[in-house]
Amino acid sequence: MTAKLKSLPQTVPLLLQEVMSRIETDIGRELVATSLSLLVIARDGKKASFKGTCCTVGSGATLSALM
Repeated sequence: MTAKLKSLPQTVPLLLQEVMSRIETDIGRELVATSLSLLVIARDGKKASFKGTCCTVGSGATLSALM
């Protein structure tokens, strides 16, 4: 565990970049971009027009905006 902690980037921006890169590798860049876009859209609260909508990305995964 100590070795892993020592190998992590020393600044928050670099750590965030590493984490985002790993997530993009694990689940795909398009899904990450779509997910973050939905978070930005929803940050001020869900609008009635989005209720019950879904987004399907190229990999076939579906993100629901029902939350």
